[in-house]
Amino acid sequence: MRLTPLLFKHAESLLSDLLHSSFPADLVVSRYFRQHRELGHAERGWIAELVYTVLRRKRSLAVRCADDVTSRRLLLAALACVQRLNRRELDAVLGEAEGKWLANAKAMTPDDWPAAVRLDLPDWLYEALSATFEPSELDALAASLNQ
Repeated sequence: MRLTPLLFKHAESLLSDLLHSSFPADLVVSRYFRQHRELGHAERGWIAELVYTVLRRKRSLAVRCADDVTSRRLLLAALACVQRLNRRELDAVLGEAEGKWLANAKAMTPDDWPAAVRLDLPDWLYEALSATFEPSELDALAASLNQ
């Protein structure tokens, strides 16, 4: 599906709702889509996949956002760094200043980050799993969990 400003705006609005809600993510997503019946099946699927990608990868995406962690930046980082969209594909929603920030975010090397952040696991879960699994096994497990 082609990225459009309207699709991105819906994703941004939904992610903002999710990040500020105490309700389970699936309930928030379901409610949002009931309120926006104009969205087609493919559009809902694309938006849901993008916001769930941000929720699964929030720790590492937040590091890429530096000191300005917003729904918009989290989504842009997910599109560029996780889903590997290129600059041309992002042009419809990317401002000039954001382009410079995103280039820096993409250039970051996760090898320098703490393991729990690199693996997108909460510290408590990383500690529990690292007591049971070897580092290479833990990397594979975290990659599976984040799919």
